[in-house]
Amino acid sequence: MISCLLLQKLSIILDVMAAMRYFLAFSFTFLCFLAETTAQNAKIGTVEAIGLDARWYPAGYIFTASTYFHLHKSGAFFVKLGANLAQREDFGKHDNEEGEAYGGGVGYNHYFNWTTAESPFQFFVGAYVEFWDMQIRWTEDGHHGRTDIQVVQPVLQLGCQYSVKKMYIQPTIAFGREINVRTVGDNVGEGGISLAGVELGYTF
Repeated sequence: MISCLLLQKLSIILDVMAAMRYFLAFSFTFLCFLAETTAQNAKIGTVEAIGLDARWYPAGYIFTASTYFHLHKSGAFFVKLGANLAQREDFGKHDNEEGEAYGGGVGYNHYFNWTTAESPFQFFVGAYVEFWDMQIRWTEDGHHGRTDIQVVQPVLQLGCQYSVKKMYIQPTIAFGREINVRTVGDNVGEGGISLAGVELGYTF
């Protein structure tokens, strides 16, 4: 009995390590890039802006707080922390799936100077990856259950930032994929994801 419990705990630890390697690999790659370019620009790494965003996707809502760091004139690295509220109904593998998650992510936005200096609009493209520790409650043919998952969510986004003095608002659309890298319980939904959102923020 004790040996079985030890094996279960070891399996959980190995699953967590497998999920974390995605985050560590991405973070290590970015930190190497940051270390190489910091010497070329003293402003790199300074905080440019902070914001709060809400995003909708067909199976739920995501709410995050973001901090943006200067990389160069046309680019910023950002960090997100927040919550993911899933209301999948029958989008998943069961008749009804719903739950919540906490997590965050890292990403990069590239801004295009297509408009004049006087214009308050600025278009951008970006990429980010988010990591969610999620609990899903599901129903199937009258039976109820719970599944714990760890999700990696890589995403590409398009957006437009509208600025008024130090404040800004930026609507975005995004497309990506939800990948369940660790599952404890019955399999639940994963796959392609599309998002629409808006962010309100302040620039320094």
